[in-house]
Amino acid sequence: MNNNNKLSDDIVSFVLNCDDEQLSDLTVTSLARSFNLDRSYISRKFSLQNDFTLAKFILNEKMGRAAVLLKTLSGLTVKELAERLGFFSTHHFRQVFKQHFGISPNKYRKLAKRNRD
Repeated sequence: MNNNNKLSDDIVSFVLNCDDEQLSDLTVTSLARSFNLDRSYISRKFSLQNDFTLAKFILNEKMGRAAVLLKTLSGLTVKELAERLGFFSTHHFRQVFKQHFGISPNKYRKLAKRNRD
């Protein structure tokens, strides 16, 4: 395994093992700091080993976590969920979620509930 693969694997492992609080604060810059690497360097090396950018990977993980939380924590409002995952605007979170999944967070939650029942 070359160093690029190892770095990419280490990054993936790090991100996937973040709890919600850590994930909410996670950015390419903070991740680079955690690895004691330059932001541009870590982004470039990650992208060389994957078909997507590091920023996209972090966002995808946040969206995946949002989907799980929408299914499992019915008492959590969309605003609370957006804040929990590090989005500073509920509007922005809703836009990103809809772009990612094709439906709004509220509709996603309703469909998930309907499928559970």
